Amino acid sequence: MDSNNTFIDLIRNCDKADLRDWIERFLANVNYSDCRWFPVSDENGELYLTASDNTDGGECLIAVRQYSILTVDIEDLTRFVEMLKGKNFRNGMFITTSAFSKECKAYVDNVKNECGVAVALVDGRVMSRYIKHADILGVTDLKDDERLSVKFQKTANASRRLRGEKKLLRVTFKDGTVLCDKNASQTFLQTIKHIGADLVADLGLEVCHIPLVSRNVNEKYKEWIKPIGDGWYVMIQSDTEQKVRQLYSINNQLSLNMIIDLGYGWATSSTTEKRSKHKVKTQLLVTLPDGKMIAGSNATETFVEFVKYIGVDRIEKKNIQMANKQLFTHTNKYIGQIEIENGKWLTIPNNTKGKYKIMKVIGSMVHTDVEITII
Repeated sequence: MDSNNTFIDLIRNCDKADLRDWIERFLANVNYSDCRWFPVSDENGELYLTASDNTDGGECLIAVRQYSILTVDIEDLTRFVEMLKGKNFRNGMFITTSAFSKECKAYVDNVKNECGVAVALVDGRVMSRYIKHADILGVTDLKDDERLSVKFQKTANASRRLRGEKKLLRVTFKDGTVLCDKNASQTFLQTIKHIGADLVADLGLEVCHIPLVSRNVNEKYKEWIKPIGDGWYVMIQSDTEQKVRQLYSINNQLSLNMIIDLGYGWATSSTTEKRSKHKVKTQLLVTLPDGKMIAGSNATETFVEFVKYIGVDRIEKKNIQMANKQLFTHTNKYIGQIEIENGKWLTIPNNTKGKYKIMKVIGSMVHTDVEITII
């Protein structure tokens, strides 16, 4: 019996926990690390994770399919590419225990040339060869021309999601408390604890049909469920943007007036708001025609107060857009939006300069004599 086929069958028929272990071994052998699995339902054989390329720091979104069929369905591959685009990844990897048809390979080439999205296709043969030679059998002297590369699809000019500097989550409460840990998951947990696990649990929020906050541990997802004390547990999402969405939902339902930010270079602190010495703090100041000023505790607060001063209806009539996003929407369409009025969501620019530019545009279009300054 062919030992290669036997090993592929072993991977194809193993349970999900063992499959994750095989995948992590494979990725380690092709120089990827920091694997973070998505807590998604895998009844249909779909698993997702992200991993860091140790050679250039780029982050890769990876889909894993444990198929019993011989070849991958092109529809699964096209769905994965749409997910890459939606999450703004430029590099992806599709791993399967089966094989890829010529149609799949041609599709990947077209996507790379037309959209700048690079997808590496890894079938059961490739994965099993790496695991067998570099892991199980302890053989590490494969010749360069024998070593298979899963990086062959990468484009030199495709913009990558870089992990050089982590994007941190920061939550500011109206009493002045600031939570900003070096790890977004820890900030998320601290925020839930600060709000009150019982209050959040009463909202009935869920992740993959599992309560976000509860007193029970679902064994199937126990690796993503973390304790926060007093018998309460929180389901942690691997994607920071998912954490942000949950916090905005909690903020809106409980009317907490929290300020939720994502950024780089913030110093770790649970009581005071600090910036690292490499990050210059910026603020906005609005001087009104009557000499009064609008100056919130941060740029976001000033931006929101400025919009309220001008008038939501007045601005909305101008149909202002920013980076292909509408300034106002009637649903929570983009990450970082806040509900400024009932049924009206305001899009918040990511940085102070972006807020400044939009405020200047608003002031000009509504012919309001205000002075806006970055301080």
